[in-house]
Formats: sequence, C-alpha cells, structure tokens
Amino acid sequence: MNSGVSASFMSSLAKANVNIRVIAQGSSERQVAVVVAGEDTSRALRAAHMAFTLSQTTCSVVILGGTGKLGSALIRQLNAQKESLKKNLNLGVCVSAIASRKKMIMGESSGLCLSTSADVDEMLTGEKAKDLDMEALTAMLEADVNPHRVVVDCTNDDGIAGFYERWMSSGINGECVQWEVMERNGMNHHSKTQIGFSLNTLSMSISQTSPVISPGRRAGAGPLSRYDAIREAQRANSAEWQYESSVGAALPILTTLRDLLQTGDEVQRLRGCVSGTMAYVFRTMDENTPFSEAVRQAMEKDFTENDVREDLSGYDATRKIVVLARELGLNVSMEDVEVESLLPDDIRNKEYEGDTEAMRAAVIEDLKALDGPMLERWREARRDDRELRYKFVIDVATGKCSCKLSAVDSKDTLYRLRNNENLVAFETTRYTTSPLIVKGAAAGPELAAAGIFADLLRLGRAFSTSQT
Repeated sequence: MNSGVSASFMSSLAKANVNIRVIAQGSSERQVAVVVAGEDTSRALRAAHMAFTLSQTTCSVVILGGTGKLGSALIRQLNAQKESLKKNLNLGVCVSAIASRKKMIMGESSGLCLSTSADVDEMLTGEKAKDLDMEALTAMLEADVNPHRVVVDCTNDDGIAGFYERWMSSGINGECVQWEVMERNGMNHHSKTQIGFSLNTLSMSISQTSPVISPGRRAGAGPLSRYDAIREAQRANSAEWQYESSVGAALPILTTLRDLLQTGDEVQRLRGCVSGTMAYVFRTMDENTPFSEAVRQAMEKDFTENDVREDLSGYDATRKIVVLARELGLNVSMEDVEVESLLPDDIRNKEYEGDTEAMRAAVIEDLKALDGPMLERWREARRDDRELRYKFVIDVATGKCSCKLSAVDSKDTLYRLRNNENLVAFETTRYTTSPLIVKGAAAGPELAAAGIFADLLRLGRAFSTSQT
C-alpha cells in the first residue's frame, strides 16, 4: 500500500468524528477495512471520499442573520461564485441552514443543501420555516455527516455570541473521538500456523470542530470573561474563529496584525480610522452640506449601522478598537476606551418609535440641531489647513485606547482619507522609517460580505489541505 494512505484514511474518519471499532488489513496490504457504527456510515463514506478527492471538498454552512443586508449580500456572493469555486478550487459551499431574528429553515435531512437561489425572505416565511431554536440548530450541526461545518454569525446578538464557547468546547466543537484499534486473534491464510495477537487498544483524542465566522463584534468586544472563555475553548479544542471582517470589512487588518506579531515584530502603536460612516460624513460635510445631510447620505448608501447612533456615539468604533487591543494582548473592555461621542445625551438615549425608516427620519431631524456646532468645528479646522477625522489610537506600552474627533494636518496619514475608507497605521520596531498602512474602502454590506467570504475560503483551503 502506498505510504500515507492508511494515515489519510484513518485521519479523515477521526476528523469526521467517526469512532473506528475494528481495523483489518489483508495480507497483500492492498486493502484496509474498518468497522464503524451503522449511524456513522454516511459520515464515514463522505469523509473518505473527500480525503482521496473522490468528491469535492464541501463546507456545510449555517448562516445566522441571513435576511439582513449583510447576510443577504453574502448569499448573493456565494451564489455568484458557486461554479467558479467548484471549477478552480474543487470546493463546494452547501448552505444547510439559514436563520433570521425569529425564524429558521434547515435542510430536510442532515447535510441537505438549501436552494439559496430562491428568495430567502420567502423561505423564512414559508410553511417549512420554524421558530428560531438555537438548541435545534446546534443539534442539526452535530448530526451533519459533513466533517467540514462552519457557522457564519451575521448578527449582533449577544445571545448567539453566548453559544460560541459551547460550540467550541462541547458537542460540535471539541468533541473527542476515541479510536479503538483492535487486533484480534487471527489466522494467516498462507500457512496453517495460527498466529495469536493480543488485544491492543490505542486511544487518541481528536478535536472535531465547526469553525465560527463572526463579522459582528459582540463576542470579540463583549465581556472580557466571555471572550477569555471563548479563547480558552478555541485553544483547547484547536477550533477556528475567524473575525477579520469585524474590524475593516474586507481589509486585511487583523491578518496583517497577526502576521506582524507571529513573525516576532513588536507593535508599539496603532492609529487610524475604523469607521466608514465617520470617514464619509467628515469627507462630505462642508459649507453647503450640513452635518445632518452628510449623515443622511451615509445612511442612504448603507454605510451606517441599522441605528446610526451607534456610529455617531463612537460605540461601533469602540468595539472595533477593543477587538484590535485584545488581539495585541491587552485586557481591554469597552469602558476602558476614552471615546468622544458626537451626540448629546438627549439624542443618544432617546426612544424612537416606528419602523426603521421612521426612526431614521426622526434621528436626522434631531441631528439638525448639531449642524451649527459641527460646522463651526469644521471651519476651525479648515482655518488651520486641517481636516476633521474620527481618529483612534492604541498605545501598547501604556495600554491606553482613545477615539475622538481630531483636526489632522497634511502630515497625518488620515488627512487624505476618502469617503468610505478605513485606515490603520502599524507603528512597530521593524517599521521605523514609516508605519505599515492598511487602507481602503470598508463601508457597506457588499465589502463586509466579501470579508466573510474570504474567511470562508481560508477555511475551505485549510479543509482541502488537511485531506491530502
């Protein structure tokens, strides 16, 4: 038998969470047979096929928040690239479940793909849709015969973020597989001599995980105790947690930061702007375009959060800063960031009534009271040949994080920031002459969905590599 074939075969079953009861090999060494439980046969066969590329690598994907702008954009991109992925990467993406805030729909049997070319909103209001039940959804993930399962959380739901640790440490994530390799008394068929083998049991713990992709920041910037628990579960079970798009949409900000740290560079300071909304507003407003009108345009272009007050209060940017700071090893929480809110308390805390459109219109109306003060700040900056930018700074040595509206001069990297761009400058011990800069468009659901898609492809390539 060719070198590595048995290892690939056994490894594929272990990664699929299949318990091997008996292994038998013929005297010619051209055949290996295993005995598994009857309920594991489909999972075992599928894993073996993918391990030897008898079928394409397929990712079973659960999309939470599939009817929102971000989830809808991701589904469109997956549909558009389906044939290209199959042809160029031998990779298939099977959307096995989609959930909205209140409803969910799953494949009729474990691992069955949903037709995402259909209208997702109609699917989730049809007769096959059920009330959202995270326990049932988790059970479906556990029962999926595909070993390559991914959860994409497009929500900003703290309740769902609370499932991350569980997914990574029990059930679908971190489930230990016990291999029982049994060599029993057997007969050498090429002689009449009976050869006795003693019972031999080999136990090996294999982590079976379903990676999580989370563009939202509830887990990454949530309570530090929960974040630490998720991280510990991730490390203990070799689970994947991808959240590149939580900071800069499709920009490789976190990837760059990890590369710097893992190659031994020492990051001293991060600075820049991680709010596409703020970038657009302060690039757009001028003598003829009031602050409230610039905000309205940003909302119209889908650059803002559903509640634009999260952007204007600095709350959304603060969450991104916390994600970056924790990636740097700082034990930082939301309350540790010095942040400037552009909103007075009466607007920030106001309870608006009506649907989303009515609420947005009411917020814009209230923001008109800020047009005068914001214009004065703009004029003051321009008198000194400066531009207003919503700037953040993370000082690693002191552990201090801040985010505020600043008037920057032409020497600052933020001076030429464009309409919907994010920018992060990395000041490190290696980049001494000038900082390493990651900059580009980062606002809107299409770019954020592209970031999620990139995370999914990274996982898909890793799955393919693990099978060879």
